[in-house]
Amino acid sequence: MTEEKAQIKNHGNIGFRYAKGKDAGLVLEFLKRLSEYEKAEEHLVSTPELLQEELERDNGAKALFVLADGKEVGMALFFRNFSGYLGRAGIFIDALLVLEEYRGKGYGRALFEELKKEAARMGGARMEWLCLTWNTPSMEFYRKNGGQLMDTFATYRLPLE
Repeated sequence: MTEEKAQIKNHGNIGFRYAKGKDAGLVLEFLKRLSEYEKAEEHLVSTPELLQEELERDNGAKALFVLADGKEVGMALFFRNFSGYLGRAGIFIDALLVLEEYRGKGYGRALFEELKKEAARMGGARMEWLCLTWNTPSMEFYRKNGGQLMDTFATYRLPLE
Protein backbone atom coordinates (compact mmCIF):
# COMPACT_ATOMS: atom_id res chain seq x y z
CA MET A 1 0.00 0.00 0.00
CA THR A 2 1.40 3.37 -0.94
CA GLU A 3 1.72 6.17 1.57
CA GLU A 4 -0.86 8.12 -0.46
CA LYS A 5 -3.49 5.44 0.21
CA ALA A 6 -2.66 5.56 3.93
CA GLN A 7 -3.67 9.21 4.10
CA ILE A 8 -7.07 10.24 5.41
CA LYS A 9 -9.55 10.96 2.65
CA ASN A 10 -12.16 13.46 3.77
CA HIS A 11 -15.76 13.47 2.57
CA GLY A 12 -17.40 16.18 4.65
CA ASN A 13 -17.11 14.97 8.24
CA ILE A 14 -16.53 11.38 7.04
CA GLY A 15 -12.96 10.26 6.43
CA PHE A 16 -11.03 7.06 5.92
CA ARG A 17 -7.73 5.76 7.19
CA TYR A 18 -5.92 2.51 6.52
CA ALA A 19 -4.58 0.81 9.63
CA LYS A 20 -0.87 0.37 10.09
CA GLY A 21 0.81 -2.24 12.26
CA LYS A 22 0.74 0.09 15.26
CA ASP A 23 -3.08 0.13 15.01
CA ALA A 24 -3.36 -3.60 15.79
CA GLY A 25 -4.79 -2.92 19.26
CA LEU A 26 -7.52 -0.71 17.82
CA VAL A 27 -8.32 -3.31 15.15
CA LEU A 28 -8.65 -5.89 17.92
CA GLU A 29 -11.00 -3.58 19.86
CA PHE A 30 -13.30 -3.40 16.84
CA LEU A 31 -13.12 -7.18 16.47
CA LYS A 32 -14.07 -7.53 20.15
CA ARG A 33 -17.09 -5.29 19.61
CA LEU A 34 -18.09 -7.35 16.57
CA SER A 35 -17.67 -10.64 18.45
CA GLU A 36 -19.93 -9.30 21.21
CA TYR A 37 -22.57 -8.23 18.69
CA GLU A 38 -22.37 -11.64 17.00
CA LYS A 39 -22.46 -13.46 20.37
CA ALA A 40 -19.19 -15.17 19.45
CA GLU A 41 -16.70 -13.84 22.00
CA GLU A 42 -15.29 -17.32 22.66
CA HIS A 43 -14.15 -17.56 19.03
CA LEU A 44 -12.00 -14.42 19.12
CA VAL A 45 -8.47 -15.62 19.87
CA SER A 46 -6.52 -13.07 17.84
CA THR A 47 -3.90 -10.92 19.55
CA PRO A 48 -2.42 -7.50 18.80
CA GLU A 49 0.83 -9.25 17.87
CA LEU A 50 -0.85 -11.54 15.32
CA LEU A 51 -2.82 -8.64 13.84
CA GLN A 52 0.25 -6.40 13.65
CA GLU A 53 2.20 -9.10 11.83
CA GLU A 54 -0.63 -9.56 9.33
CA LEU A 55 -1.20 -5.83 8.76
CA GLU A 56 2.51 -5.34 8.06
CA ARG A 57 2.78 -8.15 5.49
CA ASP A 58 2.99 -6.95 1.87
CA ASN A 59 -0.01 -9.02 0.79
CA GLY A 60 -1.59 -9.30 4.20
CA ALA A 61 -5.01 -8.29 5.42
CA LYS A 62 -5.91 -4.63 5.46
CA ALA A 63 -8.09 -2.70 7.86
CA LEU A 64 -9.89 0.43 6.75
CA PHE A 65 -11.34 2.75 9.37
CA VAL A 66 -14.19 5.14 8.71
CA LEU A 67 -13.78 8.36 10.67
CA ALA A 68 -16.26 10.84 12.10
CA ASP A 69 -14.49 14.13 12.65
CA GLY A 70 -11.18 12.26 12.88
CA LYS A 71 -12.40 9.54 15.29
CA GLU A 72 -12.50 5.86 14.22
CA VAL A 73 -16.18 4.87 14.33
CA GLY A 74 -16.15 1.84 12.04
CA MET A 75 -13.80 -0.67 10.50
CA ALA A 76 -13.61 -3.17 7.69
CA LEU A 77 -11.01 -5.94 7.77
CA PHE A 78 -10.44 -7.47 4.34
CA PHE A 79 -7.99 -9.30 2.13
CA ARG A 80 -7.43 -9.96 -1.54
CA ASN A 81 -8.97 -13.10 -3.00
CA PHE A 82 -9.08 -14.57 -6.50
CA SER A 83 -11.68 -16.18 -8.76
CA GLY A 84 -10.31 -18.69 -11.23
CA TYR A 85 -13.66 -18.61 -13.04
CA LEU A 86 -13.37 -14.87 -13.60
CA GLY A 87 -9.58 -14.81 -13.86
CA ARG A 88 -9.55 -11.74 -11.64
CA ALA A 89 -8.97 -10.79 -8.04
CA GLY A 90 -11.46 -9.32 -5.62
CA ILE A 91 -11.68 -8.67 -1.93
CA PHE A 92 -13.13 -10.76 0.87
CA ILE A 93 -14.51 -8.75 3.78
CA ASP A 94 -13.72 -10.64 6.96
CA ALA A 95 -15.23 -8.10 9.37
CA LEU A 96 -17.27 -4.94 9.01
CA LEU A 97 -18.56 -2.96 11.97
CA VAL A 98 -19.80 0.54 12.67
CA LEU A 99 -20.09 1.45 16.35
CA GLU A 100 -23.70 1.31 17.48
CA GLU A 101 -24.02 5.02 18.22
CA TYR A 102 -22.93 5.86 14.65
CA ARG A 103 -25.22 3.42 12.81
CA GLY A 104 -27.90 4.80 10.53
CA LYS A 105 -25.89 7.96 9.84
CA GLY A 106 -24.19 6.98 6.58
CA TYR A 107 -20.88 5.74 7.95
CA GLY A 108 -21.51 2.10 7.03
CA ARG A 109 -22.56 3.03 3.52
CA ALA A 110 -19.51 5.28 3.11
CA LEU A 111 -17.23 2.48 4.33
CA PHE A 112 -18.87 -0.02 1.97
CA GLU A 113 -18.49 2.41 -0.95
CA GLU A 114 -14.82 2.93 -0.11
CA LEU A 115 -14.32 -0.84 -0.12
CA LYS A 116 -15.88 -0.96 -3.60
CA LYS A 117 -13.40 1.70 -4.73
CA GLU A 118 -10.51 -0.29 -3.25
CA ALA A 119 -11.64 -3.41 -5.11
CA ALA A 120 -11.91 -1.40 -8.34
CA ARG A 121 -8.44 0.15 -7.87
CA MET A 122 -6.92 -3.32 -7.77
CA GLY A 123 -8.85 -4.40 -10.87
CA GLY A 124 -11.13 -6.57 -8.78
CA ALA A 125 -14.18 -8.31 -10.13
CA ARG A 126 -16.20 -8.54 -6.93
CA MET A 127 -16.44 -8.33 -3.15
CA GLU A 128 -17.56 -11.23 -1.00
CA TRP A 129 -18.35 -11.69 2.67
CA LEU A 130 -20.27 -13.89 5.09
CA CYS A 131 -23.19 -12.81 7.23
CA LEU A 132 -24.80 -14.70 10.08
CA THR A 133 -28.26 -15.87 9.06
CA TRP A 134 -29.90 -14.32 12.14
CA ASN A 135 -28.34 -10.90 11.48
CA THR A 136 -31.25 -9.40 9.56
CA PRO A 137 -30.19 -5.74 10.07
CA SER A 138 -26.87 -6.44 8.33
CA MET A 139 -28.51 -8.55 5.64
CA GLU A 140 -30.88 -5.67 4.89
CA PHE A 141 -27.97 -3.21 4.81
CA TYR A 142 -26.09 -5.40 2.31
CA ARG A 143 -29.19 -5.88 0.16
CA LYS A 144 -29.83 -2.12 0.06
CA ASN A 145 -26.23 -1.57 -1.00
CA GLY A 146 -26.29 -4.04 -3.90
CA GLY A 147 -25.26 -7.25 -2.12
CA GLN A 148 -26.73 -10.47 -3.47
CA LEU A 149 -27.44 -13.44 -1.23
CA MET A 150 -25.64 -16.50 -2.59
CA ASP A 151 -27.75 -19.44 -1.49
CA THR A 152 -26.32 -21.92 -3.99
CA PHE A 153 -23.14 -22.60 -2.00
CA ALA A 154 -22.46 -24.25 1.34
CA THR A 155 -19.63 -22.95 3.50
CA TYR A 156 -17.19 -25.60 4.72
CA ARG A 157 -14.44 -25.17 7.28
CA LEU A 158 -11.49 -27.36 8.20
CA PRO A 159 -9.64 -26.11 11.29
CA LEU A 160 -5.91 -26.71 11.06
CA GLU A 161 -5.19 -26.38 14.78
